[in-house]
Order: sequence, then structure tokens, then C-alpha cells
Amino acid sequence: MRVAFVTPALGHSWRSFVIPLSHFLDADVYDLFRVPSTSVEYDVAYYVVDAVTLVRNLDNALSVKAKRRIAWIDVEGLPLEDVTELNRHFKVYTASHYARSLLEKVGVNVKGVIPRPLVPIQNKQVYREWKRRFREKYGVYVSFVGMNNIRKGLRELEEIARILEEYGLNTVAWTSMDYQSKHVKTVGWFGLSSKDTVYAFMSASVCYCGVNRVEGFGMPLLEAMYLKVPVVYNNAPAHNEFTIGYPVEPERTEKVRAMGYEYTLYIPDSERMAERILECIGDEDKDLVVDTAFRHSLVFNMGNVTLKLIATCTED
Repeated sequence: MRVAFVTPALGHSWRSFVIPLSHFLDADVYDLFRVPSTSVEYDVAYYVVDAVTLVRNLDNALSVKAKRRIAWIDVEGLPLEDVTELNRHFKVYTASHYARSLLEKVGVNVKGVIPRPLVPIQNKQVYREWKRRFREKYGVYVSFVGMNNIRKGLRELEEIARILEEYGLNTVAWTSMDYQSKHVKTVGWFGLSSKDTVYAFMSASVCYCGVNRVEGFGMPLLEAMYLKVPVVYNNAPAHNEFTIGYPVEPERTEKVRAMGYEYTLYIPDSERMAERILECIGDEDKDLVVDTAFRHSLVFNMGNVTLKLIATCTED
């Protein structure tokens, strides 16, 4: 079976699992924005991209010849005017039940849910060395990974960091290079570094702060579970579908409109999340929570997700 993956440019975080998946399936990988002309016809092409970007780059997407085209979507919305094109050209699967519910609400025919795969540590020597370096540089710290955009909750992270400073705890974010902060130390955008380096950054921390306001899936929380780092998280979709750790209920919700569609933000309770982080660090049962989370994260391994992807080739 000839397989292709089509996803946005190399620096995007989706590539971090698309490349390993392509090795599992002996697949070719194309950049959605620069698809070369090719006469190859694939049995199946998987499009790992948000629905809006896919539909608005439809000519590029369809230039990959394939008997079956599968859109594997983890961002949660789509304008009504784009629904017909998505349904016409693709079989649609989502990475979460939350993303599925929102796409179905506007009329997208969603065939099923396939979660994002967990990429294992590749180079243990690199991982251990960078873990040592991060601990030396930042001391005892709480970690966060994510871009500087409206869904990630960096405004609330700033307030959490301010509170934690009073207890001698640093807060360090691996985020966009344009992010400026008074209380949060920054490393840089993780799309520019290896997955093992990012894993080392997370693993060296005493706690991962999942302050995201909403996600179509939420990979860093799953990765923290895999790395046996306790997770304090805003109990919002879609990461609340799989995260095991220390949840904090959102303070409130807000409706926003972006990319032509409306969705809900679940605004974190910064004060309560800071309290929960301190509780987590001192929790006598923390090892049990962390071990349970680790074992659950293994359900999302590459092998299991690959089998689900292969199954889509025979589903009507």
C-alpha cells in the first residue's frame, strides 16, 4: 500500500509525529504549501492539518493523487461555507471527541476519532544531557510548552508565575520567540528543536502546567504524562478527555471568533492553578498519580495509532 502524509511546513509541531508515522508506514511526506508535481498515485493520503487551512489550500491538497483522502483534524472549527468542500473531497477523522462534536455541529461528516500518537524518546543520551542542562540553568521550575496564541493561556500563566515566585518556584515556557514576560522565563519555540530536547525540558521540571484555554487535542499534556511529570491542568476540552493529573475547573468561559468560526475559550483560574501546583508538589500520593498517568499515556503509542490509521483504508 502506497501512503502519503500532507501537512504544513517543516517547523510546525504536527511534523514531530508525522515523520515517525511515515517511517512506520513507509510513507512519503509533502508540505501542503509546496506540493511538488508528481505522477505517483497513492492508495491513501492523510492530511494532518486544521480544516480551515486544508480547504483554503484545496488545489495543493488535491494535487497529491490518491484513491482515498483522509483529513485527520485536531483544530476544532470550520466556517459553514467551507463544509461542502471538506465533505466532498475527504473522509474526515478528528483527534478528539470535542473536535468531532464541533465539526458535526456545522455539518461535517466525521467518520471517527483517532488520537494523536505519542512519540517516544529517540536519543536517550541527548535527552539526559539536556535534562541536566535545564536543571542547572533554571533550578526548581514549573514547565509549559506551546505557541503564543489565544488558545494557550499565556496570560494566565503570567499570573501563575507571579504567585509561584513568592514560593521560590520558577516558571519556564518553551514558546514563541515573540513572547515577552515579566515573570515567565522563556526558552524559545519548540518547533526549532528536537523532540528529545523538548522532552528533557519538560522532564527536568517539578510539574507541568497545562494552562491551555482550549485544544483540539493537547499533545504536551500527554507527553508530560509519558515523562512521569505531574500535570496540573485547566479542565477544558479536549485535553480533559485523556489527561490524568490534578485538574482545576475553569474560572469562566468566553466566546471568540477567529478564522471565520466561533468557539469557546475556557479561561483558567490562575490563583487556584497556582495553589494546585503547590499542592501537587507536596502530595504524598503524587507517585501513584504519576504512575497511573504514565501507564495511560502508553495507550497512545505509535503502534496503536498506526493500526487505527490503517483501519481507515477499509472503512466505508
